[in-house]
Formats: sequence, C-alpha cells, structure tokens
Amino acid sequence: MADSIKTGETGENGAARERILARLYAGAFVSDAPPARDTTHLAVSPAATWEAFAARATANAFDVQRAESPEAARLLIEAWLRRHNLPQRVRIPPAMLQESPAISAATVALAQSLCHDSSAGEVGEVTADDLTALTCAQLAIAESGSVVHTGEIAHATHFLPPNVIVLLPHAATQVVASLDNALELLAAPSNSPRLMNIVSGPSRTGDIDLSVQLGIHG
Repeated sequence: MADSIKTGETGENGAARERILARLYAGAFVSDAPPARDTTHLAVSPAATWEAFAARATANAFDVQRAESPEAARLLIEAWLRRHNLPQRVRIPPAMLQESPAISAATVALAQSLCHDSSAGEVGEVTADDLTALTCAQLAIAESGSVVHTGEIAHATHFLPPNVIVLLPHAATQVVASLDNALELLAAPSNSPRLMNIVSGPSRTGDIDLSVQLGIHG
C-alpha cells in the first residue's frame, strides 16, 4: 500500500520524498501497542507515591505543601499570598462550598474557613480580574507531577487566574503512580467525567531569547 504513494515530483528529490513518505505511511499502521512503562517504583506505598509526585510537581514549578487540617491549610494559603506579595483575596467557586462525590468535606471546611475565619475568601465564579483562585483536583499523577481536573468546578477556574491553589484533600488515595492508573480510575462508570484537564505546571515558553518564561504561552 505504501508503494502506491506518489508525490508528483520527479528525479532524485521526488524519489527521496516518496521513500520518506512510504516509511511514515507504513509506521502509521503499526498495530503493536508500545511497551508498558514500568512505574512499580512509584507505587511501593502511598507515602512513596506522594513523595514521587511532590518531587516531580516541584520540578514542574508547582509549589507543593502539606497541611494536616483545613485550618493549617488556610494559614499556609495566607502565608503563600504574603510571600508572593499578592492581595489576601482568593476566589472560591460556589461548588466548593457544597459537599459532593467530587468535593470532599475537608475541601468544604477549608473553603468555609477562608470565607469566615479570614478575609481572603470571596465566593463567586472566577473573573478576569481575579489574581488567585481556589480549586481541587480529583487525582494527581506521580509519574508526571500532574493534577487532574474534571468537570465539577468551572473550567475557567483552572486557567483564567494567574495563580491557582489546587487542593488534594485525600492525597493518600488521590495520588496515583501513572497516567494509566488515573485513566483506569476515571474510566469506571461511577467516575466517568464529562471532561478532563491534566495540568503539569504553569504555562511557559522558551520563544523569548531562548529563556524559559513562566506564566505566558509560546
């Protein structure tokens, strides 16, 4: 089948082009699945999986911190805002104040604490004027240092503000070793999301003077 490719060119250039296209065309129909990645070292224990995720996410330019309670998490958020010279103001989507299969009681408790025990929390859908927003991830992937968002919280919350604080209220069970593990969990009928975003750090580009710049698109 690949031998039938004709480019219309003649001579040496045309023959070379046809050989290249033939190899590409043949490779497009290889049915053998790629070898499975070995991620067993990431799944030795929940603690090891978490440590692997934290290390990879930090390398991706996430700021990863652990809190033992909603109150401790609120204090960490306030300190993070001060450290980065940001206003003590965090946009909280209304969905995060209502417990559901995707929104845990711990997430609701933190959102309420930001609203009632601090002046930082402001409830409402995210707008272009918000500098920081709060959201939660359904899963995290140790292999790539990524967080997985599904459709429970408005899509714009994860991408519109320059700063997004992502909660993993049950890190021991929410952090999986690999993308394959994450897709297996989300493929279950009880979990199947209507959309999914996998975020592996802030947007970046190296187009400007070959220097990586965070927070902008290339």
